[in-house]
This record gives sequence, structure tokens and C-alpha cells, in this order.
Amino acid sequence: MPIRKLLTVLFLGISITPVSVASSADLPEHLEGLDDHVIAAMQTMELPGLALAIVDESGIVITRGYGVQKVSSSAKVDEKTLFEIGSITKTFTATAIGVLVERGDISWATPIREHIPYFELDNPYVSDTFTLTDALSHRGGYVDSYFYDHTTDMGRAELIRRLKFEKPVKPFRTGFEYHNAIFATAAEVIPILTGEPWVSFIKDHVLKPL
Repeated sequence: MPIRKLLTVLFLGISITPVSVASSADLPEHLEGLDDHVIAAMQTMELPGLALAIVDESGIVITRGYGVQKVSSSAKVDEKTLFEIGSITKTFTATAIGVLVERGDISWATPIREHIPYFELDNPYVSDTFTLTDALSHRGGYVDSYFYDHTTDMGRAELIRRLKFEKPVKPFRTGFEYHNAIFATAAEVIPILTGEPWVSFIKDHVLKPL
């Protein structure tokens, strides 16, 4: 299925009852009952509030807000409430790479070193064969080191160069181990390959087409 023909449902947030629903439009007929399902899910996951958007190839289908912004606040969530984006950026990165794959500019099996020669891990074979799929699926066998979690002023290139000092916790491609910096390495391929900053490429080729 082409990347842009995905039905996208994104929800963010943190639920207490009763749950208020904020929307500028009524639900279309084929989405009747959505509010009940969302509120039930919020209660199960104990989320105080969330914002939801449903988007398909024709555009925005619906946007809604549920609940409150914080447990300690009565401020309600609506469709314009801003949340910290967190690892949703990983979805953007993977989708952007999918766009490049669809265009024929790159392959999921492309070794990262073809575009980032300074990408180096502790094992030369792993360094040479580590692909975009390996990075995006967290199957490299490495976990985040302490300096990724506590350093905010380190550039992406420096993060990538420090990967060579890490030691794997699992053999290559044998399991899932979450790693922010290796995922960021995959993101770095986008500006290197396209000549566009990551933010610009995401805006023009992922968000605008929605």
C-alpha cells in the first residue's frame, strides 16, 4: 500500500471520569460510537486526556479532544491542545524513509554506511551490514547509553560517532532493544540523501500530503 494512502489515527495524552468531548464538528455516520470506544480505552489506560485526529487520503476526517490536560487541572483538551511529541517523531522518520523507498531513492535494506561513512559500531561486520530496517526495528542488539538520556546539547553527528563505544546486549538481529540514537542515525540519512533538512522534508513530503 502506498505510504500516503494510509488511514492515520494519532492520539496523544494522558482519564478520569466523567470525560468531556471537545470538537468543532459532529462525527460522520460511519464513525458513530467512536467517542464511547475512546472513552472506554482512556479509562482502561487511566489517561486524563487525549487529542485524536483521523486522516485519510481525502484529508482530515475528524479532530477531537477528550478529558483534561492534566490530572491537577480542569483545563480541557480540545483538537488544538499541544502535547509533547516524544517518539511520534520516530513515526515521521520511518514514514519519510518509506516515501524515499517508494520513490526508488533508497531501499529498506540499504546499509547505513553507504550514506553515513562515519557510522561505526564495535563490530566491523555489524557496522558494514547495519541497514535502515535494522535501525527502524531496533534489532541491532544495542540499548541507549547514559549520555543519550542526559545530554541535550550534543549534535546528531556526535551521537552517531559515539556509537562505536557501545557494547551489544544481544547478538545482532536476534531481538528487540530500544535505541534512540540508532533511530536518529536513520533519520540523519534523510537530509544527507535529499539535501533537505529533516524538518522540511517531513513537512513537505509527509504532513502536507495528508
